[in-house]
Amino acid sequence: DVWDKKMPMVIVGAGPSLDKNIEELKRLKGHVPILCMDSALITLEQHGLIPDFYMSIEAKKPLELFHKDWLEGIPYLGGLASTTELVDSNEFIGPKIFCKDTPFIEMVYKKMGLRIPTWQSGGNVGTAAFTASVEVGAKTLILVGHDHAFSESGEAHTDGRIEKYRESFWKDENNMVEGVNGRMIQSRCDWKLYLQWYIRSIPYLDDVEVINATEGGARIQGTKEMKLSDVVKQYQDCEFSIEEIMGAMESPFDDDMMVRIHEYTEEMERQRKSLLYQAEKAEELARQLLRELSLNQAITTKSIKMSQDLLKLNEEMMKKEIYKFIDECKEAIEKDVELGQYHSDNSEVQEYLNMYEEAYHQYEGLVAAAKFLKER
Repeated sequence: DVWDKKMPMVIVGAGPSLDKNIEELKRLKGHVPILCMDSALITLEQHGLIPDFYMSIEAKKPLELFHKDWLEGIPYLGGLASTTELVDSNEFIGPKIFCKDTPFIEMVYKKMGLRIPTWQSGGNVGTAAFTASVEVGAKTLILVGHDHAFSESGEAHTDGRIEKYRESFWKDENNMVEGVNGRMIQSRCDWKLYLQWYIRSIPYLDDVEVINATEGGARIQGTKEMKLSDVVKQYQDCEFSIEEIMGAMESPFDDDMMVRIHEYTEEMERQRKSLLYQAEKAEELARQLLRELSLNQAITTKSIKMSQDLLKLNEEMMKKEIYKFIDECKEAIEKDVELGQYHSDNSEVQEYLNMYEEAYHQYEGLVAAAKFLKER
């Protein structure tokens, strides 16, 4: 617990309202810590505001969002499956704080006999930053740029968002939400889910105040709505030292644990190589099985034997400890696939074709994830 209970954390999102109060946000620099989400970094850079922390949790976030010279030395928050270059201290220089829980992290904590950290993220970087701020002990969280809705002019994000990553407005009566202005405004399915996560999570926080200083977008029930200028007045006499905060942070692992963790990760690498071999074998076997069923339009003795071999391979892979982590990486990097390429007039054969076509793509994803994990 390294956090002064009187010191808040400002969490900066990339909502369209960020543009109108960025100058007020600059006035908080040096008075309270500022944690910036990945998609908002360029807006802060354009206005000469260097954050105290930055965060990104996606596996393949575009590197155009991160200017390494500007971010040099700034503590990075993320997870083991986050964008490779951000995790690599040789690429992006500065402290790394791994705060996103994964099955692999849980296994490490369990093996070391430590309490597994509580982590209840809502699925995006904003909710992850919110949870991380609570975990370090911040008792006041100030949300800026957390719109969870389109602006009145139809903007989805801050103007600083790179053009090719901007998203267009669309009208959807099923995703209207109450705005801070009291009127119903246009949100989006994913934003609405994140909004609901905040509404569900905030009441469970112990003695934590959440201030919504976004000045636009959706109303977040359970928060105290304030103008950012009033927040500035409240904290303009505060001071903090990022060096002291970082200096007070300690790893939960002692030297002996680090030796054991190193040995464990070496074992996980051996398991990764073995699982990659099995996943490639399963991928090929699933492809052959689909071909067998498609050509014969019947369930043959050969196809039954192949399905049994595939099941055995699958069971062997799932027994490995590394499987959970590779499966998580698969979810992080997976892309949409087109199913339904195999057809049969026989309904039973069609059922098998559907099942093994999906299995084929699952194994294809495992192969990609096992290779992706090697970069770690």
